[in-house]
Amino acid sequence: MAHFAHVTQENNVCSVIVIEQDVLDAHNGWRCPNCGVHATRWVQTSYDTVHGVHTKGGTPLRKNFAGIGFTYDTARDAFIPHKPYASWVLDEDACDWKAPKKEPTITDPNKTYKWNEALQDFEKIHSIRCACGTCMFDDTKLFCVKLAEIESTNPQN
Repeated sequence: MAHFAHVTQENNVCSVIVIEQDVLDAHNGWRCPNCGVHATRWVQTSYDTVHGVHTKGGTPLRKNFAGIGFTYDTARDAFIPHKPYASWVLDEDACDWKAPKKEPTITDPNKTYKWNEALQDFEKIHSIRCACGTCMFDDTKLFCVKLAEIESTNPQN
């Protein structure tokens, strides 16, 4: 099985599905689960490709694993994420957005940095590590997706 992204006429990724290439070929496309149309433009994407590097040492495919809202750049043959801030610039090698300033090194485990577009700089914010051990809570993240998923599948709730 492989991952394929439905790419619209505007080169936007509408959905990503797991399907075999021969199934797509046999049906001349597949129904997109997000928009509902019988889509014929499906572009393969690799779950193991991030910023132009294959995480398991293989050959990277299209710079990034496609995500809903990404753009498929046909000239670069790459999936590019949504630009997070107007001031950020595209890193051509990684096909990812970079701040105009380098992010400071984190020296305090209870602090992190986030970009402030108005100041055109990173600002230090207080953060707390989540009980799941992965997430960092700050003023923009109010809940843990990992724990919320566990709780939502718990029949006792």
